[in-house]
Amino acid sequence: SLCEDYLNDLHLLYYVKSIDYGNYTPQWYTQVDFSGVKIYDIANEVFVEQENIASDSTPVSDIIILDDFENVYGDSPNQNTLAAKMGSILYPTEIYKAGGTWYAYSDVKNDNGNSEIQPNPLSNTGSDISPLIINNDESLNNSSLSVGFTLRNQCEYPFAGIGFLIYGDTANFQDLSSMEKLSFWAKGEGSFRVKFFSSHDDENLNDKGHFGKNITLTSEWVLYEIKPSDITAQSGSDTETQGLSWSDAHTKINKIHFETLQGQEVNIPLQLMLDDIAIHGVSLEDITK
Repeated sequence: SLCEDYLNDLHLLYYVKSIDYGNYTPQWYTQVDFSGVKIYDIANEVFVEQENIASDSTPVSDIIILDDFENVYGDSPNQNTLAAKMGSILYPTEIYKAGGTWYAYSDVKNDNGNSEIQPNPLSNTGSDISPLIINNDESLNNSSLSVGFTLRNQCEYPFAGIGFLIYGDTANFQDLSSMEKLSFWAKGEGSFRVKFFSSHDDENLNDKGHFGKNITLTSEWVLYEIKPSDITAQSGSDTETQGLSWSDAHTKINKIHFETLQGQEVNIPLQLMLDDIAIHGVSLEDITK
């Protein structure tokens, strides 16, 4: 996937070059920017001296891989890549302590609905997204996430979705004020809302007011990029009514969701496939402090 490793603890300047994603070739990016860095050329899988970096390889943006679904750090699919890597450094024998948990949810538990998630990751004890990880011809590279939804009309406002804590637990909030964009690859069937959950919303407004962006999927893998200017309050929410914007909440964000749209037609199979979720322009310190 987009990045294979953060490599050699946090003292690393990580470059990405010439990865073949069909019509899209990423620029070079800085991965982590601390003093005393080492340089790793992922294209050639070697460490290189700074003076040997090509003149056209000037880093254009910090990038942090939130999840590539490869699970190469001894983690389970229920923990995102960022948290797993940090956990492998901070808690080598208990990497789950770094949080970053994935979960699924629907109207079944809280709204007495009957919407469905396929394959079903929900149980009485929580979520297990392991069944949603695929590694076949449908995957973008190696492993990707694939989940189906069917909304039912047993409750007034049916919904279902998946999401993850960016880092740590629900008490940990990240400063995304410098975020240039959230990027991810996706394909499937139907429209979804990518939602950012903030402390501001949780404490003062109803939970339907989180900021986000609606996307419509196609049958081919597409790179989606959500910039701050794209992120708006949920239509009809108290957040929108009060005229609040992304800048009112971007310093305290802790979760990202991919959720079915409000008012979406029921009894129609929906499909969401994801890979290489990354955040650009935010330092690792802003995410993990």
